Amino acid sequence: TKAVDDSFNLREFRAAIQKLAETRLELRKFADDLVPKLTDVKERLAKLGPVPKDGETEADDLAKQRKEFTTEAGAYDGLVKRAEVLIVQAHQATATFNATRRKTFFTRLLRRADGFTDGSFWADALRAIPMQTSLASQGLQQWLRTTTQRNWIAAITALFAAIAVGIALRRLLFRMLRSNKGRTGSVEPARSERGAMVLRRSASITGPVAGFLLVCVLLGTSFGVLANWELVFATRAVTYISVAAFLVSALYFALRPRFAADRLINIDGRSANRIFWILTAMVVVWLADQLLSQLDRGFFSPIALVVLRSLVTALLYAALLSGLLLVFVERPDAHPVTRQTNGWPRLLFGLISLLALFIVCASALGYVSLSRFVGGQLVTTGGLVLFVVLVHLTAEFVSAPQLLRHTQDDGEEVQTVVRATLGVILGLVLDLLVLLIGVPLLLMQWGYEWSEVRGWLSAAFFGFQIGDLRLSLLTIFVSIAILIAGFTLTRIVRSMFLRRSEYLFADSSGVRESISTVLTYTGFVLSVVAALSYLGVSVTSIALIAGALSVGIGFGLQSIANNFVSGLILLAERPVKVGDWVVVGEREGRVQKISVRSTQIRTFDRSTVIVPNADLITSQVVNWDHGDPVGRVMIEIGVAYGTDPRKVIKILDEIGRSNRHVLIHESSPAVVFEGFGDSSLDFTLRVHIRNMRNFLEVQTDMRVAIIEAFAQNDIEIPFPQRDIHFKPIEMTSALEQAEIK
Repeated sequence: TKAVDDSFNLREFRAAIQKLAETRLELRKFADDLVPKLTDVKERLAKLGPVPKDGETEADDLAKQRKEFTTEAGAYDGLVKRAEVLIVQAHQATATFNATRRKTFFTRLLRRADGFTDGSFWADALRAIPMQTSLASQGLQQWLRTTTQRNWIAAITALFAAIAVGIALRRLLFRMLRSNKGRTGSVEPARSERGAMVLRRSASITGPVAGFLLVCVLLGTSFGVLANWELVFATRAVTYISVAAFLVSALYFALRPRFAADRLINIDGRSANRIFWILTAMVVVWLADQLLSQLDRGFFSPIALVVLRSLVTALLYAALLSGLLLVFVERPDAHPVTRQTNGWPRLLFGLISLLALFIVCASALGYVSLSRFVGGQLVTTGGLVLFVVLVHLTAEFVSAPQLLRHTQDDGEEVQTVVRATLGVILGLVLDLLVLLIGVPLLLMQWGYEWSEVRGWLSAAFFGFQIGDLRLSLLTIFVSIAILIAGFTLTRIVRSMFLRRSEYLFADSSGVRESISTVLTYTGFVLSVVAALSYLGVSVTSIALIAGALSVGIGFGLQSIANNFVSGLILLAERPVKVGDWVVVGEREGRVQKISVRSTQIRTFDRSTVIVPNADLITSQVVNWDHGDPVGRVMIEIGVAYGTDPRKVIKILDEIGRSNRHVLIHESSPAVVFEGFGDSSLDFTLRVHIRNMRNFLEVQTDMRVAIIEAFAQNDIEIPFPQRDIHFKPIEMTSALEQAEIK
């Protein structure tokens, strides 16, 4: 702890922690290399058979080999265990150092400034201002003098080269990242699109600034213009200025875009303008504080001056936060009660008020480092959150599918997602990258060291132990890649089979579909097994899991198992095939797809019916296409009484024989005189057609032909009619009889 408290030993401790991290990696690699050798020796030892029991003997050669293998296995096992112990000890040493360092960091942060209430303390701070300003001015003049005397041509060359790089980056990024060319502002974009626009435009501004400064530093180092402390200050200044440039440009494009519809937050323009300038002022204060902190370290500023600068910085943060609260925000969707908080959301208004009050109170009580730290974290943490939000909105924008229309071969117009898969993958990669970058940066802002964060990331990426299974993000990603590759390869093989077997199974498409389904599920199963095997799950474990699942299936998943087995029966026996015209209950249509669990039937009104496979096995199903596509069509017709029935039979027979779809044999066509109806003589024309899929066409053609033939032969097709006869009843009332009398 004492060593950590001494700042001059901090670098040595960090170097030691770095060495411990490297040692842990080397030990892990050493242990991983020994594990296969230990496994091989154990396998060879197992091949020798069990160890003889007491009183039993074995051959000398066999006993000698057993002893050698046992000794070798013990040596390997001891080395692996020793490496594991050393890894644990190194990890514990690192954790102890990091915990001590964090404790020291927060202790210093919560320490009250010495002499804060002493007037001489502030007098010394005020006297130190001109002295430190003079030192900084002299240092700058000396650096410029040395630079011009030693190699002023190189300095000017580096400056102009950096300017050229900045201009080139500006033009390149402007062409690559500009968006919404020709936008009129009449259509309000989605929130994800607005976030993507803010990120692209901010990058087009920050990139040239960072590139210009970075080239200045690199060329200055190459030409000897920057060295020692100047190089450290310039490197950190590049980082701070680049961050500030990004934050200011992001705030500008989020709050003051060219079109009001592009504004990221739904507020009025006047309040957005005021908020932008206040937040920009906070960023400027943060940037000045960071640069002055570097100058304090370089010129060894007295503690009184550092405390004074921290106090002024903290009070500026508090004043700017108070200024935010005075801005009246007009929001169209705001509740009327928010007028009490100047239009701000009540939770946000209360949070800003508490932060401003906390900074003022902490500064007044002498906790200057704490108040300055809180104010600085408002900028760094807030800027990091803004960056994460913008990247996340960009990921949502690129993941949004673009829809285009195209027409299938059968004339059906469908929606197709263009580049949807690529967009989703790119969006997930962006979210993952911002998570991997943002979380470490956030932790480092709150007192954690890069060595700790890197250790966590290393454990996540390169492995952590769960029982006998060692998992890591790398192995998980590779397993997912194997799974995706297996699924993709399965689909490719299925497509190749369907394309190449089109003519081989032209007359039996059901066989083709059954084989393709079996190929698909076989490929899926093999892909899952390969992915699990790469994770380290043995085939025996998979078999045990499958056995446990079978017990669960037997008790709780009976219907799913029933449908699964029924699907296999459908694929094997093929009583129903893809493309068949079936009638299941009250539903009628064509089989569109047969999967292991269910079958999809597309009805003639273009709706899809999902039928469990068990229903197709256990229930009655009418299949018009099963075995033979030939079927019979019957057309009923009635003619008026008084019509010659032989003439009607002859006409109907000729019509049946003249249709191109009708099969001509001894029982087709056939005309049957059914009987005497209420209003007509009833006949039925019965024909067999080659394919029942044409029955609607055959019925229509024959009925039209019947009407035309009957019209030419003056045969009447009656409609139902009734004749009602009233029988007269002679009845007179008693009154009428009395009148007659």
